[in-house]
Order: sequence, then C-alpha cells, then structure tokens
Amino acid sequence: AEKGVDSILQTSAPQLVVRGRSLEWVADLDLSVRVIQLPAGKDPDDIIRADPEQWRSAVANALPLIDFFFVMHTRDLDLANPDHQQRALTALVPIVASIKDFARRIVYTTRLADRLRVPLSLIEARLMDVARQNRRATASSNAARFQRPASPVVPTDPFEREDYLLSLLMRFPKLRERAEGTMMSALDAFPELRDDIPTDLKGVFSRVENRLLWQSWSEQGALGPSDVAAWLLSLEEALRPQAERLLQWQDTPPVSAVAPLLDVRERVTSIAQTMRQTMARRRRDEMKEMSRYVEDEQDQKQLARKLQLVLDYFNVVTAPRRSTVFHDLNSRREEFG
Repeated sequence: AEKGVDSILQTSAPQLVVRGRSLEWVADLDLSVRVIQLPAGKDPDDIIRADPEQWRSAVANALPLIDFFFVMHTRDLDLANPDHQQRALTALVPIVASIKDFARRIVYTTRLADRLRVPLSLIEARLMDVARQNRRATASSNAARFQRPASPVVPTDPFEREDYLLSLLMRFPKLRERAEGTMMSALDAFPELRDDIPTDLKGVFSRVENRLLWQSWSEQGALGPSDVAAWLLSLEEALRPQAERLLQWQDTPPVSAVAPLLDVRERVTSIAQTMRQTMARRRRDEMKEMSRYVEDEQDQKQLARKLQLVLDYFNVVTAPRRSTVFHDLNSRREEFG
C-alpha cells in the first residue's frame, strides 16, 4: 500500500453499497485502496486454504477503489441507453468529485467520460454542479453552527484571484503576453523544472470553468473571439454564467481613468506573480510528500535533487518584488516619444 490501507475484501456489490458510506474517509485521505473481489459467500481464509492460486489471482486482479466503483455502478447498465447513462452519472460524478488530488481527479474525469461515452464537457459541468452544492452545504452548515458570530464573517472565494486575472485578460486581451511572460520568466534559470511547474494559463487555473473558458477563448486566436457576444452564445450552458460574470466584472478599486492600461498591466503582473508562487508552493509540497514514500536510494537522490531545485525556485518567486510601475512608465514614455 502507498498510504495506510492495502485492500478491502468484498464478496458482493450490495455489501459495498452499505459500506460505501463508511468509505468516504478513504477518498478524503487520498489513500491507496484496492478492492479484492471474492465469490459470493466465500471467506478469504477458506479460499486461501482451498485454492491458494485462486487467492493469488484475486489479489493480482484487485482494482483501485475508484475503478471498482466504476465497475460496480455500470456492470448491469446498457450505456447506450440515456436513462442508464444518467443513473451512472448520478452515482459516479460525486465519487470523482471527492478525489482531492487534482491530477487524479482529471484522470478519472476523462475515464468516466470514456466509460459512459459522453462528452468530457458534460462530466466537467456535472462536477461543477457537485462543487457548487458542496460549497452551499458547507456554507449552510457553518451558518447553523455559528448563528451569532461575534463579528461579521466575510466569505472568501479561493478562486477569486484567478477569476479576476481571467476577467482582466478577457477584457484586455493584449495583456495575455504579459501574464504568460510573468508565469514563465523565473523558469529561465531553472530549465529542468519546465515539465514540473505549469506556466500555461490553462494549467494554472484551478477552477474547472476557468480552464474550459480559457481553452475556448484561446481557440479563437491570441486575442480571443472577434465577436464576444456570439462566442458567449456558443458556450456550453453550464459555462455561460461564469463567462458573463467575468466579462461584467466590477473592478475594486476602479481602474485608473488617467492611465488605465498601466493600472491593468500592474494588476495582471501582480496576480500572475502570486499564482506563480502558488504553483511553486504546490509542487514543493507534492515533492515533499513523495519523498516520504520513495525507498530506492537512487530515486531518493534524484528526488532530493529535484526538490532542492523546486525550493530554490520557490525562494526566487517568493522574494519581495520590485514594482514594475517605473519600468512601465519608461516604456509608455518611449511609446509616445
């Protein structure tokens, strides 16, 4: 086992449905769990004594927990039937949404779309719905728990920063180069990390809606669609509200009326630098976690070397930065002569 739990023995799907509610902690802890399927009514000890080879085969064919859920919830369905597809979606989308690790969730999102033979965008839209429901449930739970707070609680949106960056890039598309250049600039001194730390904005955005919107926007060209209204109408219905919200964003504080482009460029640079720090911090933490489970000495050395590079990069991108205002003022002066 990679983390804590090796396997769960199951003799029938109904038993797993009953136990499934108590297995939510497995997804929460991101444990590595494999399910060994046994004949109905058979005890593991009986199989081991009667037929060791059958037991070894069962262990070898054990499925990762999420894969087993995929099999369990689709084995009796006709996936060409829309009603059966809907039943599978209802059962499996919340399971995929519960996967905390971003990379694993993306993998299983794609697998679910392939297994059910539905568009990937449909799965992603359903995942967005589940995320919204979870946020509302959490907010309601917190409100009930703290009915009389000592002071007003100001809600914080973990995606607000990237929402604002995407809003600025959609309203001021010529600043795309500034954002991408900022994300990439510090990696010039760390070429070995180019495959480890995302710099493409699609890879940087965490909110599913933002990734899909940026992909669709970028497909229209470097400056986005020439007809934004037509582009909005072409979007999946689930994405349209977020796109409209970003395009109608109310800047706080308002963009300077005297030097609007200079103001927006500074905001884009600042947000991109902060998100660059977030990417570096995430990769640093992932590699520290990986180092706890690597046993091979050679792999340990390679991982330690890569981790040191990530730490050095993290120190560079988190160092206090110099304002770009004077540089931009000089550039602006040169532009106008």
